[in-house]
Amino acid sequence: MNDVEQAEKVVADLTVCKTVLVERGATIAENRKALALAAHTGDKAAKSKLDKINAEAVSHGFEIESLEAAIVAAGERLDAARAAEATREDRAQAKELRAAFDRFHKLAVELDKALATAVATSNAMKGELDEIHALGSPSPTGQQWLTYGEMAISSSLMATPWSRAFRHLAPRDRRSFTKLIEDWRAAVESNNIAPRLGEQQNERAA
Repeated sequence: MNDVEQAEKVVADLTVCKTVLVERGATIAENRKALALAAHTGDKAAKSKLDKINAEAVSHGFEIESLEAAIVAAGERLDAARAAEATREDRAQAKELRAAFDRFHKLAVELDKALATAVATSNAMKGELDEIHALGSPSPTGQQWLTYGEMAISSSLMATPWSRAFRHLAPRDRRSFTKLIEDWRAAVESNNIAPRLGEQQNERAA
């Protein structure tokens, strides 16, 4: 049981005690009412009983006042316990927030590295495309490279939280660089490289 739960239990227990005392006070009042007339009209036995009831009423009043003071003090202690608990929870949340920002920053560093790699890799691929053209293959053309490359980039980036900044492609229009190059390579291999190396003729002869 934590401090808040303990303080709540004390308040609840004192409240129950007050309820009992209030009921007892009502009983005292009823008993006094029943004896008052007789006690003040010469009935000595009734007067003796009333004196005891009055003394009990005085004691009961003090007890009620004392209990109410205890309830106020217990309530203040409960408020303090709740405030302390709220402070502990807030500090724990602040630590979690710091840890979340640490992870957030780490991911930002990784994302910047990935973007830098993407830039460097794409420029390197453009250099290889220029080499492919210089070595006798017009395919893929520069325009194909740009058009389908943009589609491949959009296909990936449309899955990020910044998707609204990029063109949304239908499933049939989505591309990947790996599949693009594999398809272009297969076509160039069949229509350009293999014939120039005489490999197709060798395969037929075999």
